[in-house]
Amino acid sequence: MFRTILSACFITLLFAGLAFGHAPKKIEAEFNLDDHVLTVTVYHQVKDAAKHFVEEISVELNGKDIIEQELFAQETPEEQTVLYRITDAGPGDKITISAECSMAGEKEVTIKVKEAKKEKKKETKEN
Repeated sequence: MFRTILSACFITLLFAGLAFGHAPKKIEAEFNLDDHVLTVTVYHQVKDAAKHFVEEISVELNGKDIIEQELFAQETPEEQTVLYRITDAGPGDKITISAECSMAGEKEVTIKVKEAKKEKKKETKEN
């Protein structure tokens, strides 16, 4: 009987702690092929960004782990933004970003590297 009550209390406390944590809401990611920089913004609304925050951001390139960053606080109570230089990425490659909450939950997104934008040259007319 005592073990049943103790187990029930433990499970209740475990789920109560998880109720205050939540997965990041959204991840926005953009890769600039011109400078090979990945910009990631993780939207994760919290009350205290020093206690409840995006704890880890991981990046895969074509299924291979290339970056794993541990964070110790969140930039703002709304979001965390990071930039990574990925020199090996090229057109058609897939980049997968995952973000993990310090209390509970994880979010993942995959983007495809697009061709670099080509600037259109302006033609000037000479008189």
